[in-house]
Amino acid sequence: MTLRAARKRARLSKSKLAELAGLHRMTVARLENNETSPLYANVVALEQALGCTLKFPRRQRRDA
Repeated sequence: MTLRAARKRARLSKSKLAELAGLHRMTVARLENNETSPLYANVVALEQALGCTLKFPRRQRRDA
């Protein structure tokens, strides 16, 4: 399940989910919008807060 789908299913705002997971609200927003790759610790914290397994899309690597 994607982060956004899991958050909406749990009826949580980004701010509330961030609070439950011990993260900043902008971290949750950036992860939902695939603007950053998640750290393993953040994935674990989000999964524990939501009670489900999350799937994050693979980001395309930008070559210089």
